[in-house]
Amino acid sequence: MSGNELLALGALAVACLFAAAILLRSWRRRRTRPPLYAAVAVIFVGAAAIALALLGVPYRLPVGAAFIAALLAVMLSARLERRTH
Repeated sequence: MSGNELLALGALAVACLFAAAILLRSWRRRRTRPPLYAAVAVIFVGAAAIALALLGVPYRLPVGAAFIAALLAVMLSARLERRTH
C-alpha cells in the first residue's frame, strides 16, 4: 500500500469520526433517533471501506463510495429530523 493510499484511508477515517461526532452531539441535544442512526451508519461505512481497502480492493472504489454513503446518511438524518419538528 502506497503513502497516497494510506493518506486517503486516514482522511476517510478522520472524516467519518468527525461526522459521527457531530451527529452524536446533535442526538445529545435533541434526543431524536435519526442522528444516532446516521452516526452508527457513518462509522460502519467508514470501517467497511477501510477494511475492504486493506484486504486488497483498489482503495478508490471503497473510499469514494464511503464518502458518498456517509454524506447521504448525514443528509437523510437532517431531513428526517427536520420533519419531526
